[in-house]
Amino acid sequence: ELYEAASIDGAGSWDRFRHVTVPLLRPVLAFVSVILTIGAFGTFLPNYIMTGPEHSTESLLTYGYTNAFSSFDFGYGAAITYLFATFIMVVTLLQLRFVRTKVEY
Repeated sequence: ELYEAASIDGAGSWDRFRHVTVPLLRPVLAFVSVILTIGAFGTFLPNYIMTGPEHSTESLLTYGYTNAFSSFDFGYGAAITYLFATFIMVVTLLQLRFVRTKVEY
């Protein structure tokens, strides 16, 4: 119905895509972008499995794990992971604020 109404109003294919399809997909795009961002930052397991105890590939999470459980500096390791979690929450909130708009069907 929305596509037919847009066609009757004289909208071309690009206008229908931009003004009908994208606004309807915006909630899905917001969810997918947040989940993919969180997943991209959480690269602990692949790095740890591939490089083993040598940790030749170091990310922030493997660095915190190494400090906590290899060097037994649990406070420093916990501080790193808490800062990382705070950073992820801020990025997620910014994404939701910029992507979330009210959708009318």
